[in-house]
Amino acid sequence: FSSSVSVSGTQTINLTSRTTQNITSSGVVFTTAINFSNVGSTIVLQDDLSVSGSGSIVSSGIFDANNKNVTLFDLQVNTTLNMGSGLWSLTGTGTVWSASQGTVNTGSANIILTDTSTSERDFDGGSNSYNKLTIGGSSGTSTLVMFGNATYSELSSTKTVAHTITF
Repeated sequence: FSSSVSVSGTQTINLTSRTTQNITSSGVVFTTAINFSNVGSTIVLQDDLSVSGSGSIVSSGIFDANNKNVTLFDLQVNTTLNMGSGLWSLTGTGTVWSASQGTVNTGSANIILTDTSTSERDFDGGSNSYNKLTIGGSSGTSTLVMFGNATYSELSSTKTVAHTITF
């Protein structure tokens, strides 16, 4: 993508191939969900990725963040996700992370939940191991519901108001 490209609309963008895809977004914010589907191959980020649309999914192949920062409204992982060392920011509400059907290789990446509303956020880590998961946002009394048998090196919060975590 060129930095002069703008993305609008509500339809999911499908990035599908059977060979390695190198994705360069050039700072473009995707306002729609993205379906990453690379049967038998790999999708590799070449720069930071930002998706504000709800419903992004890694449906087949391997998604390699290549140590880049990733900002998503939410993500469903049905296959293999290599997070690398970047910061993963989840901006949405509802089910913001669902990895019960996938394998997450965390690397040294950290995840932050940034929504500041009072809406519930659900994090389904599956049976994967994660580094730091931060409950972010300084305002908005909220509830985080954590699912799965995931393990976390660190669970922290930057919220300055009361909030509930349910396991």
